[in-house]
Amino acid sequence: MGKRGPQPTTGKGTTIGVRCHADLLDAIDAWRERQEVPPSRAAAIRRLAELGLKSSKPSGRQQPRANIFTGLPRSGLKAIKQEKAKPRR
Repeated sequence: MGKRGPQPTTGKGTTIGVRCHADLLDAIDAWRERQEVPPSRAAAIRRLAELGLKSSKPSGRQQPRANIFTGLPRSGLKAIKQEKAKPRR
């Protein structure tokens, strides 16, 4: 099987850098592997964000923070909560 060439670009968007704990990356990679044609990690993150935004029901108030992390492994959620609890300088 030969080289596939470069991946098609997604357009002129804003590049963002995101740091993820291993548990979150493992969950993203597991989702990628379940796809018929596994997307790149960046494409998977974009797609998961789109799916999450489409599935949330608009309301007059913000959802509780815990609902944002539904589906994360417990250890990933615990790490995120601990990180948020650290005092900022």
